[in-house]
Amino acid sequence: MTGCQENGEGTLSIEQVVVVESFLAPGQPPSIKLSSVIPFTTDTTTEIANAISAMEVSISVGDLNYNLVEMTDTPGTYEEPTKRLVIEEGETYQLQFTYFDHEVIGTTQVPSKPANFEISDTLIKLPRITEDSGPGGMPSMTEIELTWDNDESDYYLLTIHYMEEEYDTINTVFEIEDAAAAANFSSQPLQVNFYSIRSMQFSFFGRYQIVLSHINPEYARLFETLSQSSLEGLTEPESNVINGKGIFTSYNSDTLWIDVLEE
Repeated sequence: MTGCQENGEGTLSIEQVVVVESFLAPGQPPSIKLSSVIPFTTDTTTEIANAISAMEVSISVGDLNYNLVEMTDTPGTYEEPTKRLVIEEGETYQLQFTYFDHEVIGTTQVPSKPANFEISDTLIKLPRITEDSGPGGMPSMTEIELTWDNDESDYYLLTIHYMEEEYDTINTVFEIEDAAAAANFSSQPLQVNFYSIRSMQFSFFGRYQIVLSHINPEYARLFETLSQSSLEGLTEPESNVINGKGIFTSYNSDTLWIDVLEE
């Protein structure tokens, strides 16, 4: 990221750049997080820090305009206090506020809910692997097929969440240092209509929630550029915010379940 950002009226210094973070979903109250960007070295590298408070933030849809207020327990986070603003599929929402005399704007249209989301099997049985299991203790490879409609090659994202309170390890031979990271995983943004989960991707016995989210292109690009940034340290994250950084986007999801049981 460079020291200044181009906009319609010239350039913004780093101190004048606001970072927006908001992911709208149908039926969920909108939440907007605002942060500042500060340089932490003498070169062009930057990091996100410091909540931005006391802003007049609004979201409009059609002819209706809703004022958001800052949450007292989470500085820099703004929500609609009356709960009258309910996010709906197909609607277009515009975020707007002023920061350092520049109008910051973000726009998103809520995508449709995934259609015909199906799973080939809702149950996998695997043997528990211990030091006494021997060479024959390794389970055979099982694939679970997930399918949905995607005639337009839209973007989708799959996330798998472990729902149990305690971790019941399948392979006890190897120690898992970060159980939460091993139990929960996701795909890259997909433009196809299928995805395969292999049995070896599950590290624990129990119930899993499989969420398929229909996402917008800016959401997919953000996901991809963040992955590149973590690998290369060079790619600037995607932004669809005018006179700012970050993301104002939306998604729509459907959910399936799968149980991984001990054989």
